[in-house]
Amino acid sequence: TIEAAPCIIRATNLHCFFRITNQDDQDKFVDVNGYGGPVRLIDDQGKEYLTKTIQIGTRSGSQIQPTLPAGAPILGSAIFEDFTGQSVALIEIVIFQFGKGPNLNFKIRDIPVQRQGDRP
Repeated sequence: TIEAAPCIIRATNLHCFFRITNQDDQDKFVDVNGYGGPVRLIDDQGKEYLTKTIQIGTRSGSQIQPTLPAGAPILGSAIFEDFTGQSVALIEIVIFQFGKGPNLNFKIRDIPVQRQGDRP
């Protein structure tokens, strides 16, 4: 499962935060922002953005291969450059599972955007 917090804009970079929980009883070794395709965002105006940096746990980069622990949430984030929208209509994260069957496709909709320093 995946849960998202509001995204925060700093200068022109949009930082989006999420928590992924592997519901299986075994750890999953996965690939994000690579074999399954890029993490993408669509803003309220229909403009598409591809992430430049993704982080899950301690793994960070343009393409990462973290291990999702069984039954425990792990924090993650994605940075999208040159964001011009007012809100996020969709973030799509496709996770490639090494040797474990089909990709995991997460879609998070209607995420609010906060300007750095704003209070909810």
